[in-house]
Amino acid sequence: MITDYRVDDKYIVSMTEHTEEYKPLRIILIGYMGAGKTTVGRALSKELNIPFYDLDWYIESRMRKTVKQIFDEREASRTFLHKG
Repeated sequence: MITDYRVDDKYIVSMTEHTEEYKPLRIILIGYMGAGKTTVGRALSKELNIPFYDLDWYIESRMRKTVKQIFDEREASRTFLHKG
């Protein structure tokens, strides 16, 4: 498991410790639905020993709908407005 990385020949940074000089590593994955962001994010989280946050999960738990349902409803309302 990787827990630190080399910035230069003399300085090695921890990916998880927070200090005034260094904040923990954050990786943000963006892409289309179904592209594999969650799969890659979980794998990176495990390999780098950093937390994993899934924005889709957060949105779905707050809205009580899947992200796909939210997009489908939004598209349906756009279609309705344009036809009217």
